[in-house]
Amino acid sequence: MTTPLLPKVKDPEHYNQLFSQDSLWEPAVHHLIRSRDLQGSPVRGIRGSHIVYRVGSVWIKLMAPIFEKDMAFEIAGLECIQDKLEVPTPKILFQGELEGWRYIIVSHVEGERIGDVFDDIKLEDQLSLADQIASITKSIHRIEANKVISDRGDWNSFIQARLAGFLECHQSKNLHSNWLSEMPDFINQFDETEFMTDSPVFIHADLTWDHFLVQKVHGGWKLAGVIDFADCRIGHPEYEMITTVVFLFKKNPVLLKKYFEVMGIPKKEMNDRLSEKLLAWTILHTFSNLNNYFSKEMSQMVKPNYSALAKLVFPLN
Repeated sequence: MTTPLLPKVKDPEHYNQLFSQDSLWEPAVHHLIRSRDLQGSPVRGIRGSHIVYRVGSVWIKLMAPIFEKDMAFEIAGLECIQDKLEVPTPKILFQGELEGWRYIIVSHVEGERIGDVFDDIKLEDQLSLADQIASITKSIHRIEANKVISDRGDWNSFIQARLAGFLECHQSKNLHSNWLSEMPDFINQFDETEFMTDSPVFIHADLTWDHFLVQKVHGGWKLAGVIDFADCRIGHPEYEMITTVVFLFKKNPVLLKKYFEVMGIPKKEMNDRLSEKLLAWTILHTFSNLNNYFSKEMSQMVKPNYSALAKLVFPLN
C-alpha cells in the first residue's frame, strides 16, 4: 500500500494542531517538486493560513480539503488581476489536486514584506508608499470580477450577517467584557445602509502589511507587488481600506490624510465622523481582533469609549 503524502484533516481545530509540523508537508512538497520539474530546495514560507513553500523562483501553496473554496477564489482572483496592475502579482504556473488537497504553483514576486520595513523608513518614503498603495488599491477596485468572484456572496447580505454577529465574534476573541458591553451602542449609531452598496467592486479584502511587497530603489522606496488573493470578493471599497490603515497608518494623521486624499476622500469628510466609521468598519471586518490592534490604547482608557478610541487610532482633526 502506498504511503499517503498528506495527512487526513478532520476539522479546523485538527488542522491547527498539524499546521506547524513541517515533516507532515515535506513529502507532498517534494513530490510536487519532482512531478513539476521544479528547481531548488523547499523553504517554508510565512505561516499564514495555508501550507506555503518557496522553491527557487516559485511558490507552492497547498490548501486542505476543508478550505477547498478558498483555493477556488484565490485562483479566480489571480486570473482576474493578471497583468492588470502597475505592480506584479503572482502568476499561476501550475494547479491541480493531490490526495484531495488543491494546490497552485505560482511565480515569485520580488520584494520585502512592507511590515518588515515601514516603521524604520523616513516619513518622506512612508508618504510616497501611502500614495502608491492608495493608487494600487484604486486600480484593484477597477478590475472586472469573473463569475466565481462575483458569485462569492451578496455584499449586503454579508454586511447584515456581520452586523448581526459582531458581538459574538469579538466575544470569541476574548475582548474584555467592559468593551463588549459598549460595542452595540457604538455600532448602532450607524445605519446599516452606510456599510452597504448597490455597486460593489472587486476588493482584495485583506490588504495588510503581509500582502504589500516593497523594494528600496535609488532615492526611496517603491511598491513592488501585491500577493495573496484568497479572500478577494466584490464589496464596498471602504471595507478594503481598513486593514491597510490599521496595520500601516494608524495613529499617524499625516499618513492617514495622504492615503485618504489619494483614495478620493474629500478633505471636508476627513473628520471625527470618518474616524468613528473607520473603527466601525474595523469591528465588522471578518478578521478583526481589537485586542491585537489596539490593546495598548484601550488599556490606557479609564473606561471604554469607542468614539475616543476612534479619534486616537484614526486621528484626522
